[in-house]
Amino acid sequence: MIKPSKCNPIAIVLYNPSLQSIGRILEHSERSVKFYIFDNSPNDISRKLSQIDNVTYITSGDNIGLGLSLKILCSTAYYCGEEGLLFFDQDTVFCMNTLDFISATININSLKREKYILINYLSSGINKNVLVNDIPLAINSCSFFILENLHELNWHNSSYYVDGVDYELCIRSSIMGYKIGSIGGAPNLDHEIEQGAVEYSIFGNKKKSRIYPFYRIKDIVISSIRLELYSILNFQFKYSILIIKILLKFLASQVYLRVGGYKI
Repeated sequence: MIKPSKCNPIAIVLYNPSLQSIGRILEHSERSVKFYIFDNSPNDISRKLSQIDNVTYITSGDNIGLGLSLKILCSTAYYCGEEGLLFFDQDTVFCMNTLDFISATININSLKREKYILINYLSSGINKNVLVNDIPLAINSCSFFILENLHELNWHNSSYYVDGVDYELCIRSSIMGYKIGSIGGAPNLDHEIEQGAVEYSIFGNKKKSRIYPFYRIKDIVISSIRLELYSILNFQFKYSILIIKILLKFLASQVYLRVGGYKI
């Protein structure tokens, strides 16, 4: 008999998901983990999630982008009575140990009072502690959203289609007096294994990245320019510097991987 879970609800946005991604949802829903799913590419396989207990399945029948999908998922969960929502990218690998660790280290009421918008969980070996560390920027995946505080910010910015959704929220949180936190040491959490990331070395320093198609590189550059202007116009100069550094590192990695003969 499968032991029921006491884990927090999970949100995932689907777009042409792999069978592994669908399998993770099915596996954990069998353990009574609650899911909020937005499907941006409904097909015969993914639509079957609508028939699964513990899954709230939403789709418009089209790809409306990550920003709007996250806004719909978080607001739906909030108005369904959820206090927090854990978001994973569809290709982020996690297991019950990951979810149990997050449930054991989250104190929603305390985080709400301290004006945190989200807590981003990091994998084992990074920041090994269960204390919340304040950070300027966090990615969406494995972020636990404090829904009441996120509601005060009017959710995610749907004008960002994919790239920049996470960083825009972090910058806006700072402007409005809210905080972003992180907790390290989450077990069995992997953002890279199913993304096709390749390992390369620069001056002996090992790094991992994936090669992005040119249309994604264009989108990342455009969203970075928007974030840069947004930061400057709101006197958030530390974010302006961070965004430039992140963009330059990203572009350098894409040039290096292509020159090195790596394939998409």
